[in-house]
Amino acid sequence: ISFFAAVISGALLGLAFEFRYQTAIMSLGLFLWMLIIGRFRILSMCHILFGIILVIFVCVFIDWWGYGKLCFAPWNYLRFNIVEGKVNQFDIFPWWDYFRTSFTEAWPLLGFILLLSFCITWIQHYSHILTWTTLPFFVVHCAIAHKEIRFIFPIATMGPLFLTLAANQNYSVFKKVLLNKQISYFLAGFNMIALIGTTLSPVWMPVRLYEHIYNSPKNISTIYSIDINSFNVVRGKMNFYKKTETKFLFIENIEFIDKINKNNGPLWLFHKKSVLPKELILLSDRCKIEFSFYPIWFTNLNFFGNFNQPSNWSIFECR
Repeated sequence: ISFFAAVISGALLGLAFEFRYQTAIMSLGLFLWMLIIGRFRILSMCHILFGIILVIFVCVFIDWWGYGKLCFAPWNYLRFNIVEGKVNQFDIFPWWDYFRTSFTEAWPLLGFILLLSFCITWIQHYSHILTWTTLPFFVVHCAIAHKEIRFIFPIATMGPLFLTLAANQNYSVFKKVLLNKQISYFLAGFNMIALIGTTLSPVWMPVRLYEHIYNSPKNISTIYSIDINSFNVVRGKMNFYKKTETKFLFIENIEFIDKINKNNGPLWLFHKKSVLPKELILLSDRCKIEFSFYPIWFTNLNFFGNFNQPSNWSIFECR
């Protein structure tokens, strides 16, 4: 490839790295493919590497300006999260958990089908450039104990392409199953529902709660909680979405029961689930849900018997 094309390609890889450091794993897989399978000239690979280093060099100066001191932010990120293991201070899950979350935290069924197409393509197209770039990325994230579905978004965007590759290699099966009229109509309709649902839903569900509190005609001015502050997210205060007069107070179970008995007007209780905690179960007749992220019937569907009820931030009106 030409010098210009190689440097531009490297610059784009460098920008991908600066936007999300984990894409370095994909770039490493790319270089290994170029060396072993693609048989690229070493000089062309050096030109690509030059483009990467050029972008990183510029970004070091941007970080110096932003942080106020000279530092190499990618190394600090790697040291803090992996070397010192701070990432595992959050929730940890088994290596196979992305297969669960592809069904429960992506759109049910569709997310799992896409992940399954990745696995099929990795096996059947083992020498493909996309296999060499995406499989290491996925394996490394499976090895890291703390998992979130957003961590694999850089490869999830390739889902339709992987689905096509898997179907092309297994056309006879694809023709019998996915081209069946009833199944294809179901998947198309299901996908349309998913498209409408995800388009109209906020990308971050707490915004719906903040919006309700802000616009409620009932003037929700004081909110009590026995567990977490809905306006504090990962130690960051979300005051942008809160009226100045709105107060959020922590309270003990007994103290909250006592307040209800002494107040004529409603008290507002925040809880991270749509059922009252067992300590306040005696208030079930006196506390009604004012708002919740998801419909109550949805959160009461227990698809996984061993799992607790999912998170569903709610506001209760208690009298």
